[in-house]
Amino acid sequence: MEVPDETWGQTGYAFIVPKDDVDLDIDRLREYCESGLAGYKQPKSLSLKKKYQKRRLVKLPSKK
Repeated sequence: MEVPDETWGQTGYAFIVPKDDVDLDIDRLREYCESGLAGYKQPKSLSLKKKYQKRRLVKLPSKK
């Protein structure tokens, strides 16, 4: 997800939803991103969530 950033205009924000039986540490996850992703691809912020709520999108009319 992109969020506004004063320097770059927009920056990445990651919502992480682990499986029920997985215990994640936000600091270890950040280290993993730093070691495996280029600096510009790393999310500026990470947030652990227990559940992800999907939103229903508006259905676009199909081309006939």
